[in-house]
Amino acid sequence: RDAEAKRCLTRAAGLGYGPEAAGVWASLASLATAQGRHAEALAALRRAATLAPSNAAHWRGLAATLASLERHDEAEQALRHVVALE
Repeated sequence: RDAEAKRCLTRAAGLGYGPEAAGVWASLASLATAQGRHAEALAALRRAATLAPSNAAHWRGLAATLASLERHDEAEQALRHVVALE
């Protein structure tokens, strides 16, 4: 079931490169996180944050993922971006 969800989300992510696709990348990140694939989640969240840089939720997710990977300096930078947005 997760594999099918990933296929559908990956296909949807390939259809758009603007802010509308950011949510799809964030969903891919959530799926990857749930499966313990944190490096994959990080890449997807970076893409989401790039596509929708004013979306604080994407930056929060990025910070949390970076922290889980013990990349604390980068996590702090992402959180500073969240604060600047809010």
